[in-house]
Amino acid sequence: RTRRLRSSETPPPTTRRTFRPSAVVVAAMTFKRRNGGRNKHGRGHVRFIRCDNCAKTVPKDKAIKRYKVQNIVAPENISYFTEASVLDGYHLPKIYIKERWCIIGCAIHKKKIGIRSRKDR
Repeated sequence: RTRRLRSSETPPPTTRRTFRPSAVVVAAMTFKRRNGGRNKHGRGHVRFIRCDNCAKTVPKDKAIKRYKVQNIVAPENISYFTEASVLDGYHLPKIYIKERWCIIGCAIHKKKIGIRSRKDR
């Protein structure tokens, strides 16, 4: 247990902190992405999700996410439904899907995103 020092006392030499410039020098390595490939920024931990392609666990902020909205009926069959409908102006329901992929490789493999040049990023 440590005791509190009085204002007139000086701390013992073992508790003094000395500055050693040789211990502080760190080689600056280059980094590929400013955000480290994540969208975490100040959070310590982010919950994990599963990839829709390979079922790999990946942090939620690192995953590639797309919100897909599509018609339940195929486009070539919509005219049949509108003709057979009793209600005028009836809108067919849509499917709302949140797609998540673990890495860019999985999203490119499923052809959901394409490779862009550096200036287009």
